[in-house]
Amino acid sequence: MARAVEETPLNHRSKDGIGYTYERPFIEERIEALGRVVNPAERARLLREIGDHRFNAWSEIPLFWLFVEATVNPKFIADYAFPGTITGFFTHLEYIKLAP
Repeated sequence: MARAVEETPLNHRSKDGIGYTYERPFIEERIEALGRVVNPAERARLLREIGDHRFNAWSEIPLFWLFVEATVNPKFIADYAFPGTITGFFTHLEYIKLAP
């Protein structure tokens, strides 16, 4: 839910947005209400309404998604847990565990 709270106001409203990817009064009304509500259940309901609206309107069509695959030599690397997708370079190198 935290990512939705960060991403939705930045990309889906005509005022103070940065992406301007899909603007509708329906979404802007819920974003405005989201700024006034602190109850987690109510916030979740508002975010669900925004998400359902965007889904049903086909507001986005993802063209591709790159999943991470890495080949390592087990002689040197015991484990490399990567929590996400690739963004142009491998990150979270601090999670690499060297082989004994």
